[in-house]
Amino acid sequence: MINIIGNSCLILIILICLINSFLIYFKPQIYKIASKILFFTGLFCFLNLIYGFIISDFSVENVYLNSHQLKPLIYKISGSWGNHEGSLILIIFVKIIYVNLFNIFSKIDEKIKLYANIIAYIIIMSFTSYIFFTSNPFRIISPTPSEGLGLNPLLQDIALAIHPPILYFGYGGFIIPFAVTLALLINSSTNTFGRNLKPWINISWSFLTLGIGLGSWWAYRELGWGGFWFWDPIENISLIPWLAATSLLHIVIVNIKRKIFDSWFKLLSILTYIFSLLGTFLVRSGIITSVHSFATDPDRGIYLIILISLISLFSLLIYITKNKSLPDKFKVNSRESLIFLNNIFLLSGALIITLAILYPVFSYIVFNQAVSVGELYYEKTFLPLMLPILLFASIGMIIAWKENKIKLYLPKFISTLFLSSILLLLVREIYGSTTFFGTLGLLFSLNLIITTLLKYLTFKNKNYALILGHLGFGLLIFAAIIAFKYSTYYEANLKLHSETSFNHNNIKFLNIKYSHGKNYLSQIAQIKISNDVKSIILEPEVRLYPIEKTTISEAAIKHYIFEDLYIVTGSYDTTTNSLFIRFYERKFINFIWLSVILLGISGILSFKNKKYKFTLS
Repeated sequence: MINIIGNSCLILIILICLINSFLIYFKPQIYKIASKILFFTGLFCFLNLIYGFIISDFSVENVYLNSHQLKPLIYKISGSWGNHEGSLILIIFVKIIYVNLFNIFSKIDEKIKLYANIIAYIIIMSFTSYIFFTSNPFRIISPTPSEGLGLNPLLQDIALAIHPPILYFGYGGFIIPFAVTLALLINSSTNTFGRNLKPWINISWSFLTLGIGLGSWWAYRELGWGGFWFWDPIENISLIPWLAATSLLHIVIVNIKRKIFDSWFKLLSILTYIFSLLGTFLVRSGIITSVHSFATDPDRGIYLIILISLISLFSLLIYITKNKSLPDKFKVNSRESLIFLNNIFLLSGALIITLAILYPVFSYIVFNQAVSVGELYYEKTFLPLMLPILLFASIGMIIAWKENKIKLYLPKFISTLFLSSILLLLVREIYGSTTFFGTLGLLFSLNLIITTLLKYLTFKNKNYALILGHLGFGLLIFAAIIAFKYSTYYEANLKLHSETSFNHNNIKFLNIKYSHGKNYLSQIAQIKISNDVKSIILEPEVRLYPIEKTTISEAAIKHYIFEDLYIVTGSYDTTTNSLFIRFYERKFINFIWLSVILLGISGILSFKNKKYKFTLS
């Protein structure tokens, strides 16, 4: 029954999109009714899939491959989108939600709205057709198995239960500025409706930021290497649309304030959605493998790449042939020029990451050579781009729109830079020296933090979205550099009741005990960490999931304000009574999570800003 309902819903979504793509052109008044029917069909389809997981209907192949009866309810539900096919259903439903919200709240020109609906319907129809014909989550398996194969234990975590939906609400929202921009271009309109599109950009950017942060938090807690960003290809894919969206977020402000950069704003709206498609679907293509990826069948990925390529080429062709906006004129010594320069650096960063992800695939297909791109590449190419971004963001906080005289803002900049240098010396005194780029990164991030705080203290009309956003970005870079450059770790094999020491910490293996959860068996080590100031007991686990036949390590973490004590172990060797341990001191790691929260809140506050209500520009 679940497969019949599910497939019926998929067919209905395709038909609604196909029929209304033509029908609303001739009968414009029906587009709101059509989008509501589409919403309830998508909702019913998605809930139907979740229900299949909840009742463990193993006649559905997707449920059989990704669930079992002993799995906790929360992971049965999240298992519905924790796989290739199910995640695509959620992605399509998210796009449908945004189209409905756009039709309800946005008050742009009706003709533009109709064309935007048609474009959105065509995209939704295309990807739903892909799901139905190549990645159908409602495919039947016969005879019906008595038990399922379970879900990857690494995905059975609360962060991974909520990370994908939040990330998809980030990716999916960019369909609105994309569709509206193409509608404007097709109609040869010179109005970008920047004021109307800003809320959609803001809320999508906020979800994307929080989604990436949740994924990073999961990787830190679950993968056992004590870090928050591994420069994994699938990990990096989410960063590409974020960089483009950050550019778009800033350029729309210039578009509203100064009525310039229309052409650039339209191009960024298109590129951001293209990068979102790349991020959304390359993970599911099977072409790139990772612990984060959902697909292992590259044949299905070929269809995805073709579909994404067609959408990209079609939209860029419309932009090239239809864009009538004249080149913008602006003063070099102005805030808008700094925003434009930062746009260039942000997009350069996105391009660098894109090349690093796709080149190994290209090398393997064309030259049959396996190539890997590691952390060193990003340290030498991507990270230096953050330095001018930080610098220009700091200057942009104190410089005015239009033309400025250097003597008006140079003293403020020199003063904040001097104060930042003093704080940098304090940081070096506490943690020690670092690389040249690391030192500049710390200096410029401190300068952005100080400049932002001073702006908050000195301005009466406080823009909290601006303040929290720049404060969060500065804090993110500062904390990331501290975490990367100054964190330390130690490895050892400890016999039961023996001890060792590292960085003034005494590490003692006290005991080993065994327990069990609903769907796993657990080995728990008791490790005492003590020094002159504190003494704590951490209990890292090694879990065996019998259904999945998989063993994973669960780190034990003690959080402090300025550092985490993090320990992960291997399996206890009963023949030698010994245990392998890896112990980390992760500096400033919690400020990374704080910075992501600040960034997310800044986007939400900007979304609620009364200056940017849904009214005509």
